Amino acid sequence: MGMMKKNDINLLTQYREIHKERSNKNAPGRIYLAILIGALLITGAISLRLWFEQKDLKTDIADLQSYINDPSVIARMNEVVVLQKNIEDLDQMIEQVNGINEVFDSAVRFDHYPLMIMQQKRYTGINFDSLSYSKGIIYMDISGTKSSDVSNYVLRLKREAYFKDVSYSGYTFDSEANVYRSTIRCTMYGGN
Repeated sequence: MGMMKKNDINLLTQYREIHKERSNKNAPGRIYLAILIGALLITGAISLRLWFEQKDLKTDIADLQSYINDPSVIARMNEVVVLQKNIEDLDQMIEQVNGINEVFDSAVRFDHYPLMIMQQKRYTGINFDSLSYSKGIIYMDISGTKSSDVSNYVLRLKREAYFKDVSYSGYTFDSEANVYRSTIRCTMYGGN
């Protein structure tokens, strides 16, 4: 037999080549298809998530509306409104009281304290003849057995921080009673 040509055809190799050509032709379509399917899946997942969130929000809104419309909550809210109004009224009253307190703080207050100071600082030889009060000023007519007692008494009263000013116009000697007389003027804070 003569030489025979090898006419064997390898079918598998040909099949692979044909399939490879077809695959190369369809490859861009498959990529686009894969991208399209992926985009649809992502869009579907996002849409599903948004739908669940919207459903939860609607449930929360319904719960809040039922809470807000609950008669006991409405009654409590009305109480809060009344309390806020009362607080505003109290704030106005406090402002008025503070204004009144400012007036009282600037006004002269005459109580037992200045009399107590006058008595404590008095020398034994000093007597009170009369006492009067007018427009924040205490007027004392005094008499003493020594002339120095009158002036020293005025100095003692001046040292007290309770009086704004203490003054006197000197003294006179009363020969009938054998005493020195003087009028002391004690101006209280807030007075003239």
